[in-house]
Order: sequence, then C-alpha cells, then structure tokens
Amino acid sequence: MRLRMKGRGRHLVGVSAGLLAVALSGIAYATIPDSNGVIHGCYQKTTGSLRVINKDVGQNCTASEKALSWNKEGPAGPTGPPGSAFAYAYVAQDGSMFNSKNVTAVTHPSTGVWCFDLPFAPHVAVATVTGFAFLGNQIIHTSIPPGASDACTNPNPDDAAAFMVLPDGTRTDYQFFIMFN
Repeated sequence: MRLRMKGRGRHLVGVSAGLLAVALSGIAYATIPDSNGVIHGCYQKTTGSLRVINKDVGQNCTASEKALSWNKEGPAGPTGPPGSAFAYAYVAQDGSMFNSKNVTAVTHPSTGVWCFDLPFAPHVAVATVTGFAFLGNQIIHTSIPPGASDACTNPNPDDAAAFMVLPDGTRTDYQFFIMFN
C-alpha cells in the first residue's frame, strides 16, 4: 500500500522539516564554542583526525579518541620588544614633520631636500613616498654622515638628509616617511 500526500499536506511536511533543520543548526551553532568560550574536540589517535563536539548536548569522545579543549581566544602574550627604528618621521610636502620619534628637527632648505637633526649618528636611513604621488616615479635618496653635510647647512655630526628626485634628475617635493637606524 502506498501512502500519498497531496497539496497542502506535502507542503506542511516540507516546511516543518526545513524549520526543524534550521532550529537544530541554530542550537549547534550557538553552543560551539560553549558559554565559557571553550571549543571541545576529539583527536582520533590512529588517524590523526580531529572533530569538534558539542558537550552541551551530550556529545563525547570515543575510547579511541583523546578529548581536547581550547579557548576561542587565548591569553594575551607578553609585550614584544620595542621597534628597531631608532628614529622615524612622516614629512609633509612643505617640510613639516608629524608622527615622529627621536627626530629633533627637520629643515627643508630647497626643493627636494630635507635635513634631519638626530640625537644619534645613524648607520642607515630608508625612506618611501607616501600617499598617491601625481608626479609619478619619485625616488628618495638618503644620506647619512658625512654625506649629509653636502646639502644641509651647518649640520651637526649626527645630521642626515633625504633627496627626492624624478627619473630625469629633477628634484621635487612630496610627502614621505623616513626611518633611521
């Protein structure tokens, strides 16, 4: 004997099954991780596979599995060492400096030239153009002592310089970031 459902009955069964599936998936989703933020799982000792379980609804590991638990978010780690840059600065197109560290002063004696007064003698200087440069292909050359004295008037022994040039050698002004070590 075959049981046949017509029209409304078939529709009601389909909608009921769909609602039940949505409700059950919502329950499982809401309890992993558990209310303490812990995720529970089972490690299969022979195959190495891992499966997540929901302890709140009575799921447990089998005898051939090892129970594991971990936090969704672990504890905060130790504070890392300070950055390696001894000094840095964002330099605006007009030569003003902002968001800097250990740069005593910056001067802008001419187009494409910036001089930096530092409280130490740098071994290296690295600079990069920031923002969108409409002039295209700007290159920043950096100079550390003793070469900085060629462009910067009355430099102290710890001065450094930056030069921004276009590919044709023309000096230009644009904002940049520079870092000294």
